[in-house]
Amino acid sequence: MLLLCFVFIYDPLYLSVLPKKSIKLTNNCLQNEFICIDLIGLIYSTNNYGYYNLLKISFQKEEVNMNPKMTVPEAAELLNITGQAILKKIKQKSLEHKKSQNRVFFGHTTAKEVFKFQFSPKIIAIQVVKGGTGKTALTQSIAVRASLYGAKVLCVDLDQQGNLTQSFGIDADAHNSIVMLNVVKGEAELTKGIIPINEGLHLFPSRINNASLEDYLMTESLPIDRVYKEYLDPLKSSYDLIIIDCPPALGRSVAASALSSDFVISPIIPEQSSLTGLDITFNALKVASKKYKRKINVKIVLNKFDVRTSLSHKILTYLIEHQEYRNCLFRTYIRQNQEFPNTFYKHTSIFDSVKPSTAKEDIDLLTREILEIIPAKEKEKDEKSFFPLESYGGN
Repeated sequence: MLLLCFVFIYDPLYLSVLPKKSIKLTNNCLQNEFICIDLIGLIYSTNNYGYYNLLKISFQKEEVNMNPKMTVPEAAELLNITGQAILKKIKQKSLEHKKSQNRVFFGHTTAKEVFKFQFSPKIIAIQVVKGGTGKTALTQSIAVRASLYGAKVLCVDLDQQGNLTQSFGIDADAHNSIVMLNVVKGEAELTKGIIPINEGLHLFPSRINNASLEDYLMTESLPIDRVYKEYLDPLKSSYDLIIIDCPPALGRSVAASALSSDFVISPIIPEQSSLTGLDITFNALKVASKKYKRKINVKIVLNKFDVRTSLSHKILTYLIEHQEYRNCLFRTYIRQNQEFPNTFYKHTSIFDSVKPSTAKEDIDLLTREILEIIPAKEKEKDEKSFFPLESYGGN
């Protein structure tokens, strides 16, 4: 809960900003503590002569802790064993777990021991020239879910708007965080700018300074096929999944992200303009692939699908029947759900709740595809599969 107070007290006034993000005003025996907020607050004080002094105090936002959860029933379904068997394994190894709303859950560290998956390290770039496709929300949600399967994940925010960074509750401007522009200029090391978000989930942030990134890559004639790759490839030894959130644009920075990735994910929504954006993105990636003689694999995910609208079904049908796009289409589509903007606004994730939801179901299936996680027992019928398994893929 956030509280803003305006206080009138007499001088002398002692002011200090405490490490625990509170502000203490002291006047002999007078002390008051206030919850901080993310704006410039104004506090007035009056001296013995009745004059008012204006004090500008920088308030900081109260921390919001992301606490994503993997529930025991979810783990049991994937491994095709009973929930009791999962709990027995957890207790035998004294693994951390908690209970909420009669559901037992655990985080990244326990997930590593429960699943014991061996991942092939991947770098993926989320990019499409059309804005408003839910690119950043998908990036955050996939990253969080992957960490709950035991994968160590690094999110790289390259969008100068820094929406992904903000979604994790990080104010990169306030902390003067290291961003990609600093790295390519040789002013800082990328690893020095990585921020731990949660167990198994780290962030390399972005802020408005990255608006100059495109111009710098151009004026310095930096090699697009190597400029990001030389920084990101070595990180594969430390991370199972590196996800790059790109700006909704074309240019050298976006091309460099694609060329440094194992594959590109292009999210689209049920709009004609989104299909146009996909066409432009595909053509640009083809040009970059040909110029630098490097294959760029592309995957497409249909986002914000609304079963009630005919347009959603028309766009899906178009993608399935398209000679090129059908082979790049993920088997999972993401249904329209208010959970995404709600949790995004609160700097949490859709997996912070233990309650089942369609949003969690869809992101879970998509994350499994990305990480190549195959359930112990495949369901006989998957209502969200449109192709036989052998026809899936963008290779």
